[in-house]
Amino acid sequence: MDIPNIEDRPKGPEVPAAPVLHPSPMILDGHFVTVVTLALSHAGDLFEAIGGSEKAALWDYVPIGPYPVFQPFYDHIARNALSSDPCFFTVLDKTTGKAVGHVSLMSIDPANRSIEIGHVIFSPTLQRT
Repeated sequence: MDIPNIEDRPKGPEVPAAPVLHPSPMILDGHFVTVVTLALSHAGDLFEAIGGSEKAALWDYVPIGPYPVFQPFYDHIARNALSSDPCFFTVLDKTTGKAVGHVSLMSIDPANRSIEIGHVIFSPTLQRT
């Protein structure tokens, strides 16, 4: 089987070379959740959803946490609400309005149009939906 040269393979439109903007505060409205910029006001709901020793396993693959008690978790939220890289967001349940998880955009490199998704922690009520 012959593999065509890269020059012969179809290509999509050229991507502009100009740097892009750094992520900014936003609201992403979906069918079941709304994603908003992380705020200190989310700390209570988030701790209920993803904090405490009984939910420690949610943090197994995240380089921070777990947070068995509220104050260190609150400090984590306070720090990350001000962070620009990683840039944190809260996942809000549209039915209850409560925070049920968080996620970040990280390793942000606007010049190379590169970004990673990290710190993904979904509460048990959000998992498998």
